[in-house]
Amino acid sequence: PPKGRQFDKRGECLYYADAIVGLARICNLPPPHEAASSPKANVELLASRVQLSDGTYSPIHYADDVAIGPKTGHVYFSDASNIPTDKDVYTDRWDVMYASKMEGLRGKCTGRLLRYKPESGE
Repeated sequence: PPKGRQFDKRGECLYYADAIVGLARICNLPPPHEAASSPKANVELLASRVQLSDGTYSPIHYADDVAIGPKTGHVYFSDASNIPTDKDVYTDRWDVMYASKMEGLRGKCTGRLLRYKPESGE
């Protein structure tokens, strides 16, 4: 489920943080009155993991907010936990509050601020 979202400065793409998959965007959104006659919107997953300084990758477990730099256009987003979102095996639903509850119980701060550069895709 999307947690944080913001349009780019031209208003063409909506960037959003999804607690399960990471950072994504939707482009080519038609105005409501033209939705039936316009081309379909384009949904892209931009980041589900990040490369660390040692060259290894770290998954994004709980993306939850988005802000876009007004001058650079870089997309800043937070990964609130290093605990993966849990799926209830009985209901087949995602428990997006699981990571938050576990962080509270163990008393650690594992969140991080990440950056995505739209011009380079990094």
